[in-house]
Amino acid sequence: MQFVIAAGLILILEVLDIFLKRTTPTVRACVGLLYSIISAALIGYILKSTKVRDYHIKYQKATKVIGIIWIIALLVLFLIFAHVLNNVIAVLDAKTLISDTMMSLSAGFFEEFICRGLLFSAF
Repeated sequence: MQFVIAAGLILILEVLDIFLKRTTPTVRACVGLLYSIISAALIGYILKSTKVRDYHIKYQKATKVIGIIWIIALLVLFLIFAHVLNNVIAVLDAKTLISDTMMSLSAGFFEEFICRGLLFSAF
């Protein structure tokens, strides 16, 4: 049943996207964010929890050290090759900053609650 609900929520999202194609990006972003919040609330009500697991994953010391090394290496590469400051300035000067932010939040909410909430618990 959870799989069917997840498929239905995804189908509704696609239908909304088709109907809102000719509107402005801000309207699409607002409707998408509102729909993802409603979907998240519905999934929270269905599952009665936001937890995927009932236990915490225990990492060994070597795994933690390797993870920290990877994170530092990726941050260094990001700072060297990504021209971070120019990208941050370009994003903050964008005319669609608010709608881009709302669209990003809606994608994050929807994906996390659908995939981690309904689909993980269904399988």
